[in-house]
Amino acid sequence: MTTSRFDDITRDQLSRPDSRKWSLHAGTIGAWVAEMDFGTAPMVTEALHRAIDDGDLGYLAPATTRRMAEAASEWLRTDCGWAIAPENIHPVSDVMAALEVAVTKYSPAGSGVIIPTPAYMPFLSFIPTLGREVFEVPCIESDGRWTHDLDGIEAAFHAGARTLILCNPHNPTGTAISREELEAIAVIVDRHNGRVFADEIHSPLRYGSTPHVAYASISAVTARHTITATSASKAWNIPGLKAAQLITSNLADEEPLPDLRFRCAARGLDARGHRCHGGLP
Repeated sequence: MTTSRFDDITRDQLSRPDSRKWSLHAGTIGAWVAEMDFGTAPMVTEALHRAIDDGDLGYLAPATTRRMAEAASEWLRTDCGWAIAPENIHPVSDVMAALEVAVTKYSPAGSGVIIPTPAYMPFLSFIPTLGREVFEVPCIESDGRWTHDLDGIEAAFHAGARTLILCNPHNPTGTAISREELEAIAVIVDRHNGRVFADEIHSPLRYGSTPHVAYASISAVTARHTITATSASKAWNIPGLKAAQLITSNLADEEPLPDLRFRCAARGLDARGHRCHGGLP
């Protein structure tokens, strides 16, 4: 059997000083952050070398943004059947930058954010920095599968939350949320005139024929109240490139998106020109 460069990686290579995952806590197993332990796909490295050779290291150009949006649109169509126009796909540095936009631009000032737990830790620590209350809603484990506590989500909306963070597939449990569960969640969100921040960054990583159902694609209702974030960073192991996407599925949601924010975020800056934290602890 031929060994590819993707699995021909030694512990010494993983533990190089430039690897944050494996060098930050020396002598331990690097399981604290979701970074793949594989080599980089040849097509990716070729594109990076080409960009360097061509001196393409300036600010993000409209033509580059368009190619990215078209590629992301095509991927979503072929991978999960979601037909979303390139015009609705915007560059951001990472999912956390998209989350900031979703909370600050698309929810009432001061309203709370629902986070099903267990959760990606920076969600819990970042939301308070935006001046928002976190409503933790523990998930329910049944027969080895984690599901959302629908009654708990309903209660959190009743208590004043207006945004639900919906991570699908769920991080860290790995659950691929079914269409039926997503539809049940949508009923609750719509009843409370809430919004959903759909973090679908792990959607390409699924077992066998398990489908990914993009939450915004379910209905006109979910399209209207959803901001989606995704990135190639997990499945293709390129988080250091800081190249994620914020996706709108409601024409009205295009209006609050100042071009400055996305030009800055694509280079790892927020709208004020400050360095983004990148979503890591």
